[in-house]
Amino acid sequence: MRHEWTLFELHRLIFLEEKFTELRDLFGPNLTLDTMVVNEHTTRLDLLLENNEDTSRFIIFRNPKIQVPMVLCFTGENQLIQLLSCWLKSQGVIVLPITLNPQAMLNMADSIRGLQFYDTKLIFDVNTTDKNLKKLELEVDKESFKLLTADLSSHTALRDKIVPYIYQQSGIITEKMPLTMISFAGAASITHNKIITSSWRNDTLEELLNLIQ
Repeated sequence: MRHEWTLFELHRLIFLEEKFTELRDLFGPNLTLDTMVVNEHTTRLDLLLENNEDTSRFIIFRNPKIQVPMVLCFTGENQLIQLLSCWLKSQGVIVLPITLNPQAMLNMADSIRGLQFYDTKLIFDVNTTDKNLKKLELEVDKESFKLLTADLSSHTALRDKIVPYIYQQSGIITEKMPLTMISFAGAASITHNKIITSSWRNDTLEELLNLIQ
């Protein structure tokens, strides 16, 4: 099942696992915490809150060795992220929404896609002076995507193959266009401030954390 995630950067290091009792008092006894040490520098925290038929999820990825040490991805009821944001601010943590520029959107899309292939759309907001043209879509079907990236083994297909191909064929410089969405049919979509996906791999969370430095 896919979820719509909002993204935040946290500008102060905080060890939420040490504050879990306080968080449980704030959110209630249904809050659970799963902690994963990814490597010597990075840790992943998954907070889940189940209420009736709904589950809200907070995913925190932390690296104390870099300038902006944490990112937070959230899906669920809006009042819950507001509650956590207020609590974090009370702890001295600056919480800012993440806005991805076109290059960052491409980077995140490549990371989320991994080595899978999908029918792919790049959607641009285009406003002409007479308002007759409002949206531009470029679509690469799954088989064409495979063909264009057949010799590529890394997670950089959009950046290294698809975007250059679009430029060669049309003259469109994707990174300079008003890119508003990248869509992988049936799998995920990436916008400036939201990502729709079913789950987060650690390498994708690390990519997001690196992008905001």
